[in-house]
Amino acid sequence: MISIVIPTYNHLEDCLRPCLESLLRYTDLSGIEVIIVCNGCTDGTKEYLKDKSVKVVWFDEGLGYTKAVNEGIKKTKGDKIVVLNNDTILLEQPRNTWIKRLCDPLKDDVGVTGVRHMTDSASQRDFVVFFCAAFTRDIWNKCGPLNEEYSPGYGEDIEFCIKVNELGYRCISVAKDLGQKGQYNISDFPIFHRPESTMLDNEHKDNWYKVVERNRMKLEQKYRLPRGWFYGEDIKEYRRLVEDMPDNGWLCELGPAAGRSLCSVAEILKRKNINVVVVDTFEGTVTERKPGQGPDDYIDECKENFRRFGILDRTKVIKGWTNEVYREMEDHSFDLIFIDCCHEYESVKEDIENWLPKLAKGGVVSGHDYYSWPGVGKAVNEKWNNVRVWGSVWSRRIW
Repeated sequence: MISIVIPTYNHLEDCLRPCLESLLRYTDLSGIEVIIVCNGCTDGTKEYLKDKSVKVVWFDEGLGYTKAVNEGIKKTKGDKIVVLNNDTILLEQPRNTWIKRLCDPLKDDVGVTGVRHMTDSASQRDFVVFFCAAFTRDIWNKCGPLNEEYSPGYGEDIEFCIKVNELGYRCISVAKDLGQKGQYNISDFPIFHRPESTMLDNEHKDNWYKVVERNRMKLEQKYRLPRGWFYGEDIKEYRRLVEDMPDNGWLCELGPAAGRSLCSVAEILKRKNINVVVVDTFEGTVTERKPGQGPDDYIDECKENFRRFGILDRTKVIKGWTNEVYREMEDHSFDLIFIDCCHEYESVKEDIENWLPKLAKGGVVSGHDYYSWPGVGKAVNEKWNNVRVWGSVWSRRIW
């Protein structure tokens, strides 16, 4: 069974009625339940829904979007759950086209599907916007309800998708983006959405931007990666490398700086119980330090970032030179060694030679800035005829 949950707060004529009527027109409800969560409605919504083939969950008080969705999902029976905003209208299509496109991909490593996939600027994380999204009951049980700290709304879908990613699942869009028309985003998915129709009405608009700013600050504090030069495809590749490590394995990162790269894989480290050793002088350059920050403060910043992302207790932080510290490490002790300190040719070459014996059989040696710094590519290519390069991350498995 598929359960569709639609939260609504007033706006019967301009939102709920056109939304529900389009849903009933283009959806065969065999094996599908529709749950309307009415919270604080005083505009005739109850009378309108009396003769509709839907389940009504009624609250006299306004709960806000986040709590209303949670309360609706508590009443669902389906193994797949669709969250649909009341300010959406399904467009002309063969019946069930929209729901099949949304729900059929929910298998294997896909945890959440939606119509619009974005990157949140506050947390710097990718997410699916929940005006039309779907996930399985298994995912819901693993992640728990939407975080009601974000009530009345904004940011709860971002955090839910982050949790899904932390479990090793992907959040994907099932729509092809066709650009913008006026203030609206257009895609090939048969739906029309008027964003924030409730929150920007006369009752809510004055306070809405304060809510958004408050919740953006929460997201930034909890999830924004530390400063540094490690983005997009580099993060994706590093995540792949760490996912491929054995559970309870050992990772060594040379040159973590403020800890951005390691924090980008923090949830994987915790999930797989990976032990970490990082080595750096933590002196950086004048341009790398914050205004007024000296070398002694740089290591504290790194440790604080590790603490914020919950990995300080599993990370041994060593202040020193990589061409000296390697002597303290046991041979064949690491499953992954990631080199990202000095990028000059001689230094990279020396780090490879010094640290390679510390790699376990079948382990991976890797590093950053393959294309950004000529010395990195030269040193790597001299050592091996072929390496994998994705983004600016190079890697080689050693047997």
